[in-house]
Amino acid sequence: MSRLIAVIACVCLGGCMMESVDGSQGELMVTSDCVVSGWGTLPAGDDFSGDIHDDGGLAAGSWSHTVPGTYVDHRTLDPHERGHHGEKECDCRGGHYTRGHGAGHAGGGAGHGTGHCEPDTGHKLVGTPDFLYCFFNGGNVGVVSGPATWDGDPTYRFDLTVEADTVQTYDLTVSAADSTVVYAVSGVPDSGELSVHLP
Repeated sequence: MSRLIAVIACVCLGGCMMESVDGSQGELMVTSDCVVSGWGTLPAGDDFSGDIHDDGGLAAGSWSHTVPGTYVDHRTLDPHERGHHGEKECDCRGGHYTRGHGAGHAGGGAGHGTGHCEPDTGHKLVGTPDFLYCFFNGGNVGVVSGPATWDGDPTYRFDLTVEADTVQTYDLTVSAADSTVVYAVSGVPDSGELSVHLP
């Protein structure tokens, strides 16, 4: 996001001159009368979708982001799970307890594990913007922030930056009321589309 940093450093709303990525001079356009929209999936499995736009000088619309659930392994190993070949390897995939491969005590054969997988249901963000600005100079960058619900709790805020260029990038931070960051993710979506454009 080096271009975005340069844009903000300009601190101008009516347009200014800046050096573009290829070294040429281009006119920077900064406006809140724009649209940030998109949908897709990030490499970690997060899903997102939303449409943020200007409505009479105020940011409007909504943005949703879902963090996928995982499975926490709560298995216990019986004494035969430890042998002269070391600890038995087990894993927990897709909500099912899976016994791995390994040997029990010498001459005792494979041991047996017991346990279960406890699902972590993931997290859900729904953000309502109170700030929207877009920066146009070659690549198009949208910056959005505002209050949000996080797993249904309305005391959070979200900060979103997307760049719709040759390579599309997505950067989201979720903060609690005391400004503690509770979740952050960034990357290039595996699928979907991001758009930053004029209405």
